[in-house]
Amino acid sequence: MTSGTNYRAVGRISGIIEALVDSEEPQRLVDLAREIDAPPSSVHLLLGEMCRVGLVQISPERRYTPGPALVSLAFRIVEKNQLIGATEPIMSELMEQTGEDVYLVFSHERAVHYAHRVCHERGLRLDISLGSTRDLHSTAAGQLFLAMMSPEEREDTMANLRWTKHTEHTITTPEALLSRLEEVRHRDWAMTDRENHPGVISVAVPIRANGPRVVAALSVSVINNQEPDNVDHVIECARAAARRLSLELGGEKAIASVR
Repeated sequence: MTSGTNYRAVGRISGIIEALVDSEEPQRLVDLAREIDAPPSSVHLLLGEMCRVGLVQISPERRYTPGPALVSLAFRIVEKNQLIGATEPIMSELMEQTGEDVYLVFSHERAVHYAHRVCHERGLRLDISLGSTRDLHSTAAGQLFLAMMSPEEREDTMANLRWTKHTEHTITTPEALLSRLEEVRHRDWAMTDRENHPGVISVAVPIRANGPRVVAALSVSVINNQEPDNVDHVIECARAAARRLSLELGGEKAIASVR
């Protein structure tokens, strides 16, 4: 392969990644080829290799989306951006206030992704590795993201959930989840009680930037042997932390949208 061919391939890979990240819908081969102005046969070869290494993934309907390797790389990069920088001191303060682990969580491809964490140094804790994913229906952060979606996006997302039963308390029906999401949307925070991990309560609060849009969530993991008053304390502290962070990221317009 000549140097010119190498440069062209790198440019096309970059174009494919940019097109997939910018698109709100999974993309067909012909759409990507048109987007980067390249022959479909060449794009097909590149996509095959990108699928092999996890940069993209393909659905049974032959549509392409960003793959797990690309998402993981994005989370490692995001540690250097404004959101991580803004959340670090607030997450640390929240950890000290609650005595619990605090995570920064994003939503992508019908799952929640854990991008950053501040862990309390104690013997009993829930260790969620960075870059790992969890289901939307069984996590506090996932239920929060679902509740804040538009009705159309929520319907489409829920239609494609796996509904895995992680514990005896996991919600596994659309009817029960929709009832919970209505509560979450009304109070502007989410809580799951032993629904994803036995013995763990999770609280999630929304982070907003540039207005009312939810861009991420703070999630606090509480070991379930705590008194109810302590869980109430966690919720109160987490909501205050989210308001401060939203104010830093979006000013008065964002903070006004938080109840």
